[in-house]
Amino acid sequence: MKKIVISFIICSFFSSCKNDPKKEEIKEDSKVKIEQVVEKKKSVTLEDHLLSGLEDMENREDVEFVLTNDLTVKGFGMFERKKDNYVLILKLQDDITPSVVEKYTFTVEAFVYDEDLDKLSAYSKKKKRKNEAWVFKPQLKEFNGNKYVLYTVNTPIVDFQKLRFYVFDREGFKGTVGQKGLFQEYSVK
Repeated sequence: MKKIVISFIICSFFSSCKNDPKKEEIKEDSKVKIEQVVEKKKSVTLEDHLLSGLEDMENREDVEFVLTNDLTVKGFGMFERKKDNYVLILKLQDDITPSVVEKYTFTVEAFVYDEDLDKLSAYSKKKKRKNEAWVFKPQLKEFNGNKYVLYTVNTPIVDFQKLRFYVFDREGFKGTVGQKGLFQEYSVK
């Protein structure tokens, strides 16, 4: 009799373990939610973007700004490090050398929309400008065969009416050298 009762309990247990469609649906839904959370938590680093040639960067823009006969901007983007802190990335042509980059001071003028004038730096407001001017003397950086210059930008502004790129002689400003590159309507986000 004991054997029959134990057999009945074991059979009942196994039959209750059959796949319940509702339980399977809940399990599948849970898997999807877990995958979504994992997907959101994957953070792409600045180095990841640089190694990929900016290919995976959502706010990347491909351009062909021939600023001088030895300097071409092939693309650009802004990487958000933290709130209001970005790295401006200028991707340059493949054959550029450090000596070429070191000849120039780089400038990016970032023009804002009227509704963002109050977000300009104190310096730009004092000068009654409608733009920020990011002026820098970078060093050439290379990642996976891709060549860049980088500049840290602190601004709460994420939408720009236009960006103007140009260079001048690193020894001092005697006017711009070469051509200017102009890009309309750029958004960091």
